[in-house]
Amino acid sequence: MTNNTVCSVTEVQEDVEYRVEFNAGGHVMAIQVSLPPEFPLEKPVLKVSPQIDHPWVNEQCEIIGAPGLMNVSGLVCV
Repeated sequence: MTNNTVCSVTEVQEDVEYRVEFNAGGHVMAIQVSLPPEFPLEKPVLKVSPQIDHPWVNEQCEIIGAPGLMNVSGLVCV
C-alpha cells in the first residue's frame, strides 16, 4: 500500500477549474487544473500547492515538465 492517495476532487468553477487534493509522502498536496476556453485544443494549466522544489515545477508553481501530462494534444471526443 502506498501513502500517495487522492483525497478529493473539487470542481472550483464549473467546467473551468478543478482542485485535486492528495497525500504525498505524508504531506497534503493539491493540483489546481485550469481549463482554457480553447480546451481541448489548448492544454490545461496545472499548478501545485504548496510550493515545492521539483524539476517539473517552475517558480509560479506551474507543472511544466511532466511528459505524460504535457504531451497531450487535441483531446477531441467523438
